[in-house]
Amino acid sequence: MVLPEQRTPIYVLALYVANLLVSTMGVVPERLPPVFRSRWPDLQVVLDFVIVAMTVNVTGGPASAFTSIFIVVVLECGILLGMGRSFLSSTFASLFMLVQVAANAGEAPPGTSLFELWYAFLVQTLAFYLTAFMAGYWSQRIRQMQSFQRDILDNMNSGFLIT
Repeated sequence: MVLPEQRTPIYVLALYVANLLVSTMGVVPERLPPVFRSRWPDLQVVLDFVIVAMTVNVTGGPASAFTSIFIVVVLECGILLGMGRSFLSSTFASLFMLVQVAANAGEAPPGTSLFELWYAFLVQTLAFYLTAFMAGYWSQRIRQMQSFQRDILDNMNSGFLIT
């Protein structure tokens, strides 16, 4: 049996190229204008989220092998933007997967049952929120350690003078 050839929509390829450019520009933040420097992580996370969502949608929706990449986006958001926005990104990922499961509820992909789709959705949602918590927590701890280190280095001159 010959399967029909599936083509990737051009907008998905355009998003991949845009993400490559955004990632490349973010490597050298001093080359960016100051207005964009503070919002660059936001743009990166949003673009990554959109690319993962489009990839999941094109490759089979809730039964796609790429649904776990949302965990990477939630992790990235937690590291770059903190716990609050990480929970927000995990909420968006969960809502996207809920829409995908609901849209495919009438006809489950071959080899999967409707129960398996909903079970996978619940497990993925739990994974999204646990990842958001862990990434946000460790990001917060790293920022506290950096602040502590900065305080120690800033006060070293006073310690040397007293000694």
